[in-house]
Amino acid sequence: MDIKSVINNQWKRFVIEKGMLFFYAVSILLFGIIIPYFVKDFQKSFYCSVIITIMMAKPILADSVASEREKKTLESILSSPITIRKYLLSKNIFCFLFSIIFFVICNVLSVITNMCLSIPTNYSIFIFMEWYFSVVNVLLLTTIIGVYTSAKSESMHVAQNKISVRNYPFIFLLIIYFETTLQNSYEVTIAVNLIFYIIFSVIFVRYMRMTLCMQHYEFYEGIFKEKNNRKHTKYEKKLFGEEIQFLSIIRHEINYMKTLKTLNLFLSLNYIGPVAMLLIGYYYTGNWDMTFPILTMSMMIPK
Repeated sequence: MDIKSVINNQWKRFVIEKGMLFFYAVSILLFGIIIPYFVKDFQKSFYCSVIITIMMAKPILADSVASEREKKTLESILSSPITIRKYLLSKNIFCFLFSIIFFVICNVLSVITNMCLSIPTNYSIFIFMEWYFSVVNVLLLTTIIGVYTSAKSESMHVAQNKISVRNYPFIFLLIIYFETTLQNSYEVTIAVNLIFYIIFSVIFVRYMRMTLCMQHYEFYEGIFKEKNNRKHTKYEKKLFGEEIQFLSIIRHEINYMKTLKTLNLFLSLNYIGPVAMLLIGYYYTGNWDMTFPILTMSMMIPK
């Protein structure tokens, strides 16, 4: 087994999921044509393409390694002649190519839609090149983080929760970066560029090092945390050991929710994220634009 065979295997698993293919096609249609048609703005259409790409890449990233563990095929893959580095590299290549292709299709369709509507753009080609370069860097970073997270998660469900918490903040970082590059102050633009790429470089080097140095035992190390298991068992015994009543069930659910720290953190981001985007938009534009807060909330509702 080599890198090419791993990528081919991942591709076969991707195309066999007809429901997900239909979902991706609808997402491309929605964010590449329908939303740009109603928004009628190059900048907002570009933002939508970035946001939906990072969000649509989450299932692919979570599926990359965690699904192998769920299907009990990870052991056979790790015992094959392929090295761990090549195995994780092949997963990163496939997920990164998916993100790039998805983003390019969405963005090209949105540009064509805006051109058909004769929507003017006041941005130079250099600004768009700078935006594209930053998007490629962030997609590369989110891919490495996602594959590593999937390799350290016991299931796809857990992997998706962790990837959401680790990758979604880059959406806000990118939007802040895009907005500052449109400012007239070169000093502010240079400073923000410097901060952005320092943050990117530090996180990229950290996750790349952990990925390249990953050993066989790390695929199973710390997956099942006894502490959380003991908490869950304790609440389950307490519930079923007592008389089943309405208040006891409510109390059990509240106590159980307290143990799901990742889920609680993600729900907090659901509430804080749209408000933060609204305030950031007002700070930079002076207008209370509800487009991105509503868009962010609508995409987080299925979670």
